[in-house]
Amino acid sequence: DVIFHRIIGGGNGRPPFVVQAGDPRGEGVGGPGYFIDLERSSLPHTFGVLSMARSSDPNSAGSQVFICLSRAGTQGLDGDYTSFAEAVGGAEAILAIESVETGMNDRPADPPVIERVRLVDAPGRGTGPGVIKRPESAPAGR
Repeated sequence: DVIFHRIIGGGNGRPPFVVQAGDPRGEGVGGPGYFIDLERSSLPHTFGVLSMARSSDPNSAGSQVFICLSRAGTQGLDGDYTSFAEAVGGAEAILAIESVETGMNDRPADPPVIERVRLVDAPGRGTGPGVIKRPESAPAGR
């Protein structure tokens, strides 16, 4: 029952950026009560990559995460945010979240909700399903 509280799709000349969730209060400023230091990653921020959200302090990550919507929009995050996973399915769900109407501060009018999470051990790199790609026909804006 955690919402996607921030959705920054493309539009007005900007490429799609991120959808963000993980604030226990759904306000966009909450967290677990502790901080996680920045862990630099070589995984590039591209469509479907999950990364730790934080404030301007590099060592302020907590429970919030974001899913990248396009390489063009998120390549500037490389090395400065902890990217930690790649989606291997669910491109349609990510695009559906991206298309939700937003208002001020990129807050969705009717926020999508994470109803359940399931952790599955990943196969060795290169042995499981390939990572997802942003479909060519995906709208670049709302």
